[in-house]
Amino acid sequence: MMKMNRNLSYLFVIISFAAPAFINVVYIRYLGFPDGYVTELEKAGRTLYYVFLCLSPVFGALFFYLGLSAAKQKSGRPLLISIVVYIATCAALILVYSALGLFLDNGRGG
Repeated sequence: MMKMNRNLSYLFVIISFAAPAFINVVYIRYLGFPDGYVTELEKAGRTLYYVFLCLSPVFGALFFYLGLSAAKQKSGRPLLISIVVYIATCAALILVYSALGLFLDNGRGG
């Protein structure tokens, strides 16, 4: 059981460090129109990305610590709580971005 907790925590270490890089390569790098105009929604999305960029390595360090301590003590409950909080944080940022999409200018004309 401890080996599974350690492997799961290391998996989330990889995810928490790879997710911001993936979002940067796929989305943030290509924000804006070719003429340099950035819509309100894209500005808000960039801000939410920076929040995610700051929080994700903190969670990664926490998962790494829980993986190291899994060999010495039971870390099942703290690991589960950390995973749930990380996923809830990601879901909250996605929901905020979706809600902002309803109210901010997204650059689609008519």
